Amino acid sequence: MRRLALTSASLLLLTACRATAGVASAGWEPATVAELSAVADSILVAARARDAVRFTGYFAPGDELTYVINTRTLRSHAALSAAFRSLLGAQREFDVRWTDRHVAVLGPEAAVFTSGFRTAARDTSGVAWGARGVVTFVARRGAAGWRVVNWHTSEVPTPP
Repeated sequence: MRRLALTSASLLLLTACRATAGVASAGWEPATVAELSAVADSILVAARARDAVRFTGYFAPGDELTYVINTRTLRSHAALSAAFRSLLGAQREFDVRWTDRHVAVLGPEAAVFTSGFRTAARDTSGVAWGARGVVTFVARRGAAGWRVVNWHTSEVPTPP
């Protein structure tokens, strides 16, 4: 029941944001798409550089963040930082690319990014691995710029 309530609340919020978005979209929507696309690209640049600090810098601070990958949920910036220090630190090579992207602007300070992705990596022991999947994230623009507040990844392993 709690999930249904959260889903209903989310749909109401999205509907409300979208309803007001049509009024002023001509001025801010193209800029918002470009800004959020640049954030998404910067997240991948940080991941490819195996820079967990820069990578997690694009995410909301404290417990404002929820990050889901398949069945694992991280509920804070600290949890995300620890997980990505471990993951990226264990890789000798790490390449990840967006395969198809879409930005849905919800308002001047909120947007959703969705894309497919492909990852090819080699860990520090030399074992190659890969993955592909879909990422969706919700970002909010605040005083510090765009920050991801909710991220969901569904991925499956692929041959290296």
